Amino acid sequence: MSVLEEGKPIMKNLLIPFVSLGVLCGHSLAAQGQLRVVNGDFSDLSGMTANGSDGWYAGLPKGWLGSSGSYAVHAKRGATAPTCNPSNLGFFRQNVGVLDKAADVTLTFDVSEPWKPDVLLTASILDANLTELAAGDFKVGAKQKLMARNVPAGTAVIIAFQAAKSTPGLDNVSVSATAATSAAPVAPEAVPAAPEQPQAVVTA
Repeated sequence: MSVLEEGKPIMKNLLIPFVSLGVLCGHSLAAQGQLRVVNGDFSDLSGMTANGSDGWYAGLPKGWLGSSGSYAVHAKRGATAPTCNPSNLGFFRQNVGVLDKAADVTLTFDVSEPWKPDVLLTASILDANLTELAAGDFKVGAKQKLMARNVPAGTAVIIAFQAAKSTPGLDNVSVSATAATSAAPVAPEAVPAAPEQPQAVVTA
């Protein structure tokens, strides 16, 4: 039937591609919507204080936890400024949400060296008890990735960064959750204790 056929609605014809697209993409969208990084590009400088006129901002970036630093974010340096300086922010972290089903969690971020060379950044994915789910040290590079596999449903996911060497720049932080690549680990069953053997009684 022609879309322009007189007296016939065209919405039915137009709706089919959109429905198909939703079916194809729905799983991915739902999975990624479970977790979200606030101010991952450090462009929101609200609540921070300009430290002089050279581009530095003091305080703690919005959405993040850690130690307030005098040189926390630089508004002009880095490949995609503003750029965060985690070496000045202690245990720099953010709770990015709770998984509603078991998933592989991927943390993506950029590491740069806008201030000093030969940098190294430690990235971690943790649970609510700060138990390490995945961690690694990363040199300079865009779209670095760290994955924690088979994270159980109900896990509160925390991402964290610390300077391992020199003064690394951090930017464009994001997180995603995709279907677990294999079943989540099952807790081992308790092994019943062996029955006690009767002991012989020795009499004089």
